[in-house]
Amino acid sequence: MSRTPRVVPVALLLVAPLLCISSGVGAGAAAEPLPLACSADTPTVPLGGKVVLKAWGRSPGGRALRYTWGATVGKIEGRGAEARWSLAELRPGTFAASVTATDGESTSSECLIRVTVRRDAEPRGFSRETARSLLSAGQSEMGGYGLYSYLLLGAPPSEASRERYLKALEAYLALIPDVASLEEYVPRGELNVFYLPVRGTPSSTLTAQWALENYDYARARSLLEGETVVWAYRPTTRNLLNALRNFALAWRVLRRHRQNRREHRRDDGQHEIARGTDRRDEDIVAARMAQASDAHGHRLRPADQRRAAHHRD
Repeated sequence: MSRTPRVVPVALLLVAPLLCISSGVGAGAAAEPLPLACSADTPTVPLGGKVVLKAWGRSPGGRALRYTWGATVGKIEGRGAEARWSLAELRPGTFAASVTATDGESTSSECLIRVTVRRDAEPRGFSRETARSLLSAGQSEMGGYGLYSYLLLGAPPSEASRERYLKALEAYLALIPDVASLEEYVPRGELNVFYLPVRGTPSSTLTAQWALENYDYARARSLLEGETVVWAYRPTTRNLLNALRNFALAWRVLRRHRQNRREHRRDDGQHEIARGTDRRDEDIVAARMAQASDAHGHRLRPADQRRAAHHRD
C-alpha cells in the first residue's frame, strides 16, 4: 500500500523533461524566411518589346527552389529562376511583374519588377497618350500639355451611387499611368493630362477611398461652367429602354450641332460677302477720284493710286 504513492511522483518527474524536450524541438523547427531578389535585364523596352526577368533565392536548408511568375498585363513565361515577359500591344507606361519562391517548407515574400514601355517613334495616326495627375486646391494646370482632360463629378455620391463613384476612381488609378512616369519618355506636348480635382494631397498612397472623400466638387462645377452639358438617362447597364432613349437623345444632339455649324458657316459667308462689297465700293470710289484727279491735274495719294491701278487692271 505504501509503495504506490512513492512510484507515481517518480514517473511524473521522468515524463516532464521528455515533454519539455519535445516541445523545444518543435519550436526550433520553425521555418526560416527565404531571401529572394529579382531584376530585369533592362528597365525600359520599346513598343512591342520583350524583357528577360531573373530571380535569385537561397534555401536555408539547401533544398531546391520552385519559382512562380505572374503579371497582370502582357504575356509572361517562366522557366525556373528566369522568365520572358512580352509587352506587345501595350501603350507606353510602367508595368509590374512579380515572382515568389518556395523550397517546400519556406516561402519568400513577393518580389516586384517594374519595366517601362517607351515610345521611340511616332506611330501611324497621331494620338496622345493619357496620363493622370492630381489638381489640388489653389493649384493651376501645368502648361505645355497637348490636351487637358478632367474627371468631373457633379455632386457628392448618394448611398446608391457611392459604389459606382468608387469603381470609377479605382479604374482611373489602375488603368491610367501617372504623368511623372510618362514624361520621362514622352514629350509633354504629346500627352493628354487627365486631372482629378482634389482638396489636398494624400499623406500616403493614393487610394480611391481618399480621392472620393477629398474630391473638390466646387472646382468640378466651376470647370463645367460655360460648357454644354446634356444629361442622359440612367442606369444604362442592362437597361434596353434607357439605351434606346440615349441613342435618340444623341441623334437629336448631333443633328442640332450640325444645324448650328451650318448656320455659323452661312453667317460667316454673309459677312465675307459684305466685306467684299465694301471693298468693291471703295475701289469704285477710288477709280472715280482718279479719273477726276487726272482731268484736273491733281496728284493722288499713294493709297488712292494703288486702288485706281487695281480698278484699271
